[in-house]
Amino acid sequence: MASAGPRRAPPVAHKPVTRVRAIFISDVHLGTPGCKAEHLLDFLRYHDSDFLYLVGDILDGWALRSRFFWHQTHNDVIQKVLRRARKGTHVTYLPGNHDEVARQFCGLNFGDVAICDEAVHTLVDGRRLWVVHGDLADGVIRHAKWLAHLGDTLYDWLLWTNRHFNALRARLGFGYWSLSQYLKHKVKNAVSFISDFEHVLVREGRRRGFDGVVCGHIHKAQIHTIDGLLYCNCGDWVESLTALVETLEGELHVMEDGSLTGARGLDRLAAPAPLPSRRPMRILTVTDAWHPQVNGVVRTIEATHRELQRAGHECEVITPLQFATVPCPGYREIRLSLLPYRKVARRIEDCEPDAIHIATEGPIGQAARRYCVRYGVPFTTAYHTRFPQYLRAMFGIQERWVYRFVRWFHAPAWRVLTPTAEVERELAAWGIRHVARWTRGVDLDMFRPRREPSPLVEGLAQPRFLYVGRVSVEKNIDAFLKLDLPGSKIVAGVGPALDLLGRRFPDVRFVGVLEREELAQLYSSVDAFVFPSLTDTFGLVMLEALACGTPVAAFPVQGPMDVVGGSDAAALDTELRRAALRALRIDRSRCRLWAERFSWRAATEQFLAQQRWVRSDAADTALARPA
Repeated sequence: MASAGPRRAPPVAHKPVTRVRAIFISDVHLGTPGCKAEHLLDFLRYHDSDFLYLVGDILDGWALRSRFFWHQTHNDVIQKVLRRARKGTHVTYLPGNHDEVARQFCGLNFGDVAICDEAVHTLVDGRRLWVVHGDLADGVIRHAKWLAHLGDTLYDWLLWTNRHFNALRARLGFGYWSLSQYLKHKVKNAVSFISDFEHVLVREGRRRGFDGVVCGHIHKAQIHTIDGLLYCNCGDWVESLTALVETLEGELHVMEDGSLTGARGLDRLAAPAPLPSRRPMRILTVTDAWHPQVNGVVRTIEATHRELQRAGHECEVITPLQFATVPCPGYREIRLSLLPYRKVARRIEDCEPDAIHIATEGPIGQAARRYCVRYGVPFTTAYHTRFPQYLRAMFGIQERWVYRFVRWFHAPAWRVLTPTAEVERELAAWGIRHVARWTRGVDLDMFRPRREPSPLVEGLAQPRFLYVGRVSVEKNIDAFLKLDLPGSKIVAGVGPALDLLGRRFPDVRFVGVLEREELAQLYSSVDAFVFPSLTDTFGLVMLEALACGTPVAAFPVQGPMDVVGGSDAAALDTELRRAALRALRIDRSRCRLWAERFSWRAATEQFLAQQRWVRSDAADTALARPA
């Protein structure tokens, strides 16, 4: 009967909210009598997450066109999701075949919910999952839609039978059991279809370069490996009442909540190696980039160490401040350590770390690498700086020569940590394939919109355009400074090109290196942030500007495309002047919302997962020097 509500879940005692990193839900079929909206509401009530993926068939447009059914609990589900989005959960909706009408809105945001055909989710350990509803792998949906509608009608009849069958079971005192699921799994052709469906998606996921696939569509929750690639299916909220979740530690589970007696893990992703105990770790970071330098490497290390220490871990760092140094030729602000090996070796032995991370490829990084290789100590490295492109811009050195050095340096690392998928592809093209994702974040407490204008903008005409970063050739700053823009330009930072650019552009205000508080105030006091670099791997300063409510203008290249591509908080254009002027029209409130997608906590979870994985996988390797 259309006016009747769905079978209500039995009462459940109050239980604490479980915090997970990501939740994947598919095939809810709101608008049908078979939808178990009440169960889904209870599941969402007791499971909170940073990411929520709605993996298709959330609404059932096919059913609503033939007969309208809508219960109050269906409204409640939508309101619950929108409330999650308003409170900061990153909600992504990927329409399926039953709600295909929403596909015309892909690329847009509604109520802080992003709508797209497919998505990429990065696990804590850096593996990338392709998230897609899955109907693209269903030949019936693609080539014989009339047959799909006929099957849907028969399926509705089976669900009607299932509903009355379970009503009888309830009167007899038995719990919920899916007759439709049982019959589907017993039919040989259905089992064969499911297997074919899984293999089609896995092949496509491998072709696209992903580590796994997350889908829905076939109403069969599953986590397993097919030909070395991870396959995950969310299940549904009509029959199996399941969701896929990623825990804060990066483990994947299928959660079943059919009886609402408490979610239980059915399947678990086999990690690359068993994770060690969650005791605090002592992590040693080795870096050639440190204060007084102000750059993305230094900020990333500092932010990561802050998050690690908040979580109870111990952090040590080896920096150029502990060595005799000489200035780098052509870049005096960078200090190169002289003959650091003995001191680096002694520091490693004294520290007795649980994990070693080498952040840079300079003299100190090379010394730590030499020690680790010599004594069989596992370590990770990071690819922060695109040296081949930088050295070509500064000295005309051919990129392939520098890539040979980069490949040599990173080859013995157990993992090379990279900030974006584009950097991963770049390194893979040069033979560096043992990579894992370590994204970046922004300190949202420090970098926030400020009411008081910065004294550094006093007397400057509006609109005000800002650049923050190294003042050097490879940053392409003159592309910004020579633009014919209204108002005024400001540059914050130092570097080898500072004096030259100061003489060439006397109308530009150069303010030098700023403390974080001063910088946040300056970001808030300008009208647009211009990022002219063509060679950055990420561009943390873009996130800092956005967090302060300042829109970004940049070229559509690696770095900006990875950080702000597809957002409504930035203007990307091959003509930088056009991008800068377009940025002036961007709603500043959208900038802050986009920046809130990037947290240092999530980035540090990725970093820590890699350190734990390396330590576990090398459990037989001593971190201390052999006697």
